[in-house]
Amino acid sequence: MLRRARILYKQILYYFPSYKEDIRIMSALIDMYGKCADVITAQELFGTIENKNIISYNALINAYGLSGDGLKALEIYNSILTPDEQTYSIILNACSHSLLVNEAEQIFDLIPIKCRNVFIYATMIHAFCRALKINQALNLLSQYEQTNNKYPPMYITLLSAYARLQNINKVIEIRDLIEKYFPNNFHYISSATKLLANTHAFLGNMNEARRLRTIATEKNKLSGISWTETNDG
Repeated sequence: MLRRARILYKQILYYFPSYKEDIRIMSALIDMYGKCADVITAQELFGTIENKNIISYNALINAYGLSGDGLKALEIYNSILTPDEQTYSIILNACSHSLLVNEAEQIFDLIPIKCRNVFIYATMIHAFCRALKINQALNLLSQYEQTNNKYPPMYITLLSAYARLQNINKVIEIRDLIEKYFPNNFHYISSATKLLANTHAFLGNMNEARRLRTIATEKNKLSGISWTETNDG
């Protein structure tokens, strides 16, 4: 992937010699190298931008977040005067991947209520679950659902946390809730069923694991059919 990124960069150098004057291209390059785990090149490109904007800052924060350097991501975040909603999601995700859950919680508490969109809530719940602070995740989920519709990825995140704890009863409970709340979302039902199957397999319940994997496969097929019908109709 990094090799392809370098080839693309050479093509940009050839076809767009003045690319450094276009902050959109520069930010896209920073994002590309960040996703290729080449944060050094991402930082070098960022340093050449004269008039940095929030898009370029977000790209660099994300690059460090993806590389697992949450502290550096925080350092850059703290240098921004006016973060936007995407900035909040990116820095919370960076903290989550570096298990800096306390720092993530401090940032979340300072985010204006009007800026707390579904992705910000979902990322904070993910941070809690990665740190296995499930009670905090459940409290935040409850807070979110007081004024918003239920969001499937939040439940998948909870289910994954319980699976890591090998809490089979909770995995079953959350999987059943996903099927109850999102009966037509076969993609998430399939994903939840696979996680339940994997938990059973880890605990040595191989027959149940095989049965559930068969169900997950069927749900996944239905997901494909549903998507086709939606896009054809």
